[in-house]
Amino acid sequence: MLLVDRVSMIADEIHELLDRHRPWLLRVIQARTTLASAVEDVYSEVLLAIAKSDHRPRDDSSLAPWLCKIAIRQSALANRTAMRRDRLNKDYAHQSPDSPAANDPIFWLMDQERRDLVRQVLHEMEPDVRGVLLAKFVEKLTYPQLAQRLGVAEHVVQYRVAQAKKRLRQMLTQRGIDQEDLS
Repeated sequence: MLLVDRVSMIADEIHELLDRHRPWLLRVIQARTTLASAVEDVYSEVLLAIAKSDHRPRDDSSLAPWLCKIAIRQSALANRTAMRRDRLNKDYAHQSPDSPAANDPIFWLMDQERRDLVRQVLHEMEPDVRGVLLAKFVEKLTYPQLAQRLGVAEHVVQYRVAQAKKRLRQMLTQRGIDQEDLS
């Protein structure tokens, strides 16, 4: 059998499979694919996998499970590819050229020194002011949670946090940290 004849026969079989099984195959893919926009792409990959396969079942009773297995496998591959791409994009965003700390050790050292200075200034602050800042920005408490902890109204907590941030900025500015660095 010539290759052209085999390709033509496979194409005819695939078109027949498409007519009978496309609706439910699309539902299987859609249920297992994380991106709705990728359903048609995954379906195309299913068709390619069908065309490449030399072990197509001949009887109708085993055809549907075989197609379902291919659709599930191709959906899983598409999901893994999408997750890998997302992870690479996130890694790239954290190490992009816009982030000098990603490429230059001097920026890492400067960031470390800045953090040490902030710790030192926090240590020098009054305990109640330091406590408000640490509760808000380290413990990540909300204003209502802080108000409940301190036993005061929420607007009082908002004022205290604003004043504490202002005091921290002043103390850091006195130590030589620019206002732009504090943003």
